[in-house]
Amino acid sequence: MTSAPSVLHDYLCRAGDRRPDRSPRCRAQRMKFRLSYPVRSLRRVLGRGFPVKATCDQACRVKPAVAIRPRLARRLGIKVPKRLKPLQLVRIGALATRKTRPGTGIYRVRFLKGPSRKLARVTRAKVRIRSKVLDGAGWHQKTVNRWLTLKSKRPLRPGR
Repeated sequence: MTSAPSVLHDYLCRAGDRRPDRSPRCRAQRMKFRLSYPVRSLRRVLGRGFPVKATCDQACRVKPAVAIRPRLARRLGIKVPKRLKPLQLVRIGALATRKTRPGTGIYRVRFLKGPSRKLARVTRAKVRIRSKVLDGAGWHQKTVNRWLTLKSKRPLRPGR
């Protein structure tokens, strides 16, 4: 054991060594990332899934999920749990199991079948994208919440 732990900490930081549990040791080892949402068309999102593009300075993974407000869900006829906490949203989509091409950093969110059919009857929907960003070792870096309005000129399926 050293008599000056701060000197050892600084040395290990400069050397790029992480903690034994693989978590970042200092601020310089934290990951820098940027998320973008290239598609805002409701029609394309329902057909192909919602793309989330991640650009990271090191190896990373993103776990996106899509949710809507309970009021919109009830209006569309989507089943809403009876015991919702205040400000809780209804999840309508999660990360698809299919992998994208390696190196692209694009993750696709697939909508659940029931909500997808209901959303096909509207021309506008406001959704929340919650993206959990993990580094290459699997450590949670940050959760990014973003509200987006998806629009289309006409509904994918006509209403009743």
